[in-house]
Amino acid sequence: FIIYNKLYFRNKGIERINFEYKLQYNIFI
Repeated sequence: FIIYNKLYFRNKGIERINFEYKLQYNIFI
């Protein structure tokens, strides 16, 4: 359960970083 939560939050963090990167990419384009 603890390991599952760590993987879940890590994946959410990656998704958030990718989302923010796409926003910056769209702004600079």
